Amino acid sequence: MIINTDHYHLVFKLPTFCYPFVTTFYKNFVNLLFEASKKTIYKILKLSFDINVIPGFIMVLHTHGKLNQFHPHIHVLITDGGLDKTNNNWVLSQNKLFDFYQFNSIYQIILKKELLSFYKKHSSLGNSFLDQINSNCKMFAFTSEKISDPYHVIDYFTKSIKGSNIKEQDLNTDDDIVSINVGKLSSDLSQKNFIKRYLLHVLPSGTKSIRYFGLYSHKAKNSLNSAKLNFPVTKNLDEITNIHPENFEHEFDYLPYKFCPICKKHMILIEKTLPFEMPLYVGHTFAEPPNLEFFNSIAA
Repeated sequence: MIINTDHYHLVFKLPTFCYPFVTTFYKNFVNLLFEASKKTIYKILKLSFDINVIPGFIMVLHTHGKLNQFHPHIHVLITDGGLDKTNNNWVLSQNKLFDFYQFNSIYQIILKKELLSFYKKHSSLGNSFLDQINSNCKMFAFTSEKISDPYHVIDYFTKSIKGSNIKEQDLNTDDDIVSINVGKLSSDLSQKNFIKRYLLHVLPSGTKSIRYFGLYSHKAKNSLNSAKLNFPVTKNLDEITNIHPENFEHEFDYLPYKFCPICKKHMILIEKTLPFEMPLYVGHTFAEPPNLEFFNSIAA
């Protein structure tokens, strides 16, 4: 699916003053963040190329920070350049595409417009929300980096695509306190606040956390195949498509579960979901899962 060319890894952030309102308008804020990010990308592409090119990009929603705190942001993997459909040639950017210092203001302007439009539809957010939009517009930011191998970014997406990224080895419990330790970072929470923080990452039903655009959209299969003709197949991908999973080197970046069980060809894991598992410390504390009344009280 991925074109063998350089890509950019972008990150678009939602301003922190929106966080207290997200749980009330969760799906709305997620769609707003996706929309502002997408408009920024297309605006930058329009300013960067003299002709109409079609890039390929994947947008992925993450809701958590390193300490499992609520931190909604969008990761984007986008091709450097795009397909010129008039002659099926690939057009690379001449300058540093998605330069932070040059284009950060574009995201600021677009996100501010989206937030103002959202406020007009939901005046219950209050005047303080409007004041925050106008006074904190310069805080909105995105970051970017150019990468030659997009697959390590895709692998990162698959490992932390939904919900919490917390691991059991990062948790310690002492009486009523839960400690989260990730590298040099740490946070101590009461059990009630820990579960409340954990539940913030449960997305509303029907929310799409992965979205595809341009050449990577499902409707652009023919254009994607045309674009791939401009690039040789990478040696690694060409080799591993012919390796049976049983003979696969587990140290390699591409894991065995990414092989089709029917044709044994290489696959890209787009999304992996796991069944719900009760946090370990909950079992230690309560001996059995807390009842519904307890969860309702801490999630309120």
